[in-house]
Amino acid sequence: MNRFVLLRHNTTETQYHWDFLFEETTACKTFSVAQEAAEELQRTGAVECFATQLADHRLAYLDYEGPVSGNRGYVERLDHGTYEVVGDEIYFEGNHYSGKVDLRDVFLMIFA
Repeated sequence: MNRFVLLRHNTTETQYHWDFLFEETTACKTFSVAQEAAEELQRTGAVECFATQLADHRLAYLDYEGPVSGNRGYVERLDHGTYEVVGDEIYFEGNHYSGKVDLRDVFLMIFA
């Protein structure tokens, strides 16, 4: 099983999004979830939403918290755990959140 991490990427004092990073051999496959979806998850305990696939991130982000280079805010580690790929889906299990990513349409289901 490979590792995953959930980061809260604060871009300003009030604006943020969540980044899900999934460890691969040389980098992390990364998906971003909008602030509104993150807030819904915190309110209701579950969310289904579309995610935006970002460029791969460095493996160092699996263990990193702090400022992001280029004055692009900072990241806070919210959760971590393991995942596995089954067909076109990624199933992840963390300490606080679990769920799946459907890679066919980059759809994310998360449960607290």
